[in-house]
Amino acid sequence: EDDAIVLMGLQLILTEWGYAVLAAGSADQAMERLSAQTRVPDIVIADYRLREGRVGTEVILRVRERYGAGVPGVILTGETGPDCLLDATAHGLTVIHKPVTPRELAAAVDQQLKAVPA
Repeated sequence: EDDAIVLMGLQLILTEWGYAVLAAGSADQAMERLSAQTRVPDIVIADYRLREGRVGTEVILRVRERYGAGVPGVILTGETGPDCLLDATAHGLTVIHKPVTPRELAAAVDQQLKAVPA
């Protein structure tokens, strides 16, 4: 998420739910921070429109390249056109339209985590 306030809010909510959160404001920052970790991410939550013309599906695909195709993902977006939904659906990602409620986020995270093969 490239909006600092939204990023802090998401981090706070997820932390309160008991998740260990690695927050990043850009695709490159996310990959750098993941490089310093030893854990495989359980899920990636990404805004669709990121800095430098990048999109959230790119970040999730980069994470999957590094850690395996089974890493689930959720895309957050304010987009109303079909591009985001088509892109996300092609990669098995859940899309939530902004503004995102905690209930919507919880349902999307739960759906994606349950879809991961044990």
